Amino acid sequence: MQQKIVSKREEAQHIHNGHQRASSMLSKVPEIEAYISTREYPNDIPSNEIYVDVEAQSIFVPVNGVPIPFHISMIKNTVQPDPDRNSTYLRLNFFAPGQPLGKDVVPTTTSVIEEHGHSSIFVKEMLYRSHESRRLTAAYRMIQELRKRFRQHAAKAAEEADLVAQEKLVKMRDQRIPRMSDLTMRPFISGKKTTGTLEAHTNGLRFISKKHETVDLMYENIKHSLFQPCENEVMVLIHFHLKHPVIIGRKKTHDVQFFTEVVDASVALESGKSAMYDPDEIDEEQRERHLRKKLNDIFKEFCKKVERVSKHYQHKLEFDIPYRDLGFHGVPHREMVLIQPTVHCLVNLTETPFFIVELDHVSS
Repeated sequence: MQQKIVSKREEAQHIHNGHQRASSMLSKVPEIEAYISTREYPNDIPSNEIYVDVEAQSIFVPVNGVPIPFHISMIKNTVQPDPDRNSTYLRLNFFAPGQPLGKDVVPTTTSVIEEHGHSSIFVKEMLYRSHESRRLTAAYRMIQELRKRFRQHAAKAAEEADLVAQEKLVKMRDQRIPRMSDLTMRPFISGKKTTGTLEAHTNGLRFISKKHETVDLMYENIKHSLFQPCENEVMVLIHFHLKHPVIIGRKKTHDVQFFTEVVDASVALESGKSAMYDPDEIDEEQRERHLRKKLNDIFKEFCKKVERVSKHYQHKLEFDIPYRDLGFHGVPHREMVLIQPTVHCLVNLTETPFFIVELDHVSS
């Protein structure tokens, strides 16, 4: 009997602790607080007009001649109905309990509705009429612009929420820096193509584009390093799969690749249509084989240098090569590609989006 009582108390304590953890997780979402007090209101608020405070991301709307602030995150949308002969209208629709919340709703709005939806009164919509269309139209445009900026800022914050601060790159000065030039990077930093030079330093790699844009990859953030030679491929490449994502070209990515094309893909497709015993074609094939071997040797030597540098500075970095003869075709995304095994992963590094799955996550 005493053991049952003890087990019941432990169960109740466990449930209580679970509720406390849940409430603490909710409390981590910050409350919407545009103004701490009315003293922080702008001084030039008109009494009977809609006023947009861009700095505080709030909108003042008149209610019985008193300006009332609403944060932009609580406004669902704004609509300008068709005007009549004498008046122009502006409708403000707000987020309120009982409505389906879309995916683009920020966590603060969701938290406010979930926490106060059962105990507070929410305004669902407001309709304003004015005999002067210019002011309502100007307010409508300012609200739309503020909503656009707020959504962009919220999307950027959500994108960078799980980013881990990277250590600063320490340049290597006491010996010759291993580097490889005329490389194309994927994903692109800007434009349709990003080319530049890749260098190995004390604690990481640095890519410098021809536009002087830089991307740093720390050795400690690299989970898998892959070298794929150009055997029956149109490119030779090295690929890094990261532990924590980085921002490249305003987008978050776990994969960064550097490659050199051996032959253009369109040329490779047309090569099968040429004559069998064309002397020029035979010379071209020999030059291509020589170029493939040369590029493979350059990339392989660079990988060895990077491994030596990282080991010299107490970092563990080893390049893995896909086994093409053990590859098979599959559709990891939208099209059929060749999936090749490595020591640790199943990969397709030629087509985008890249496909990398660790063998530990594959059920036998």
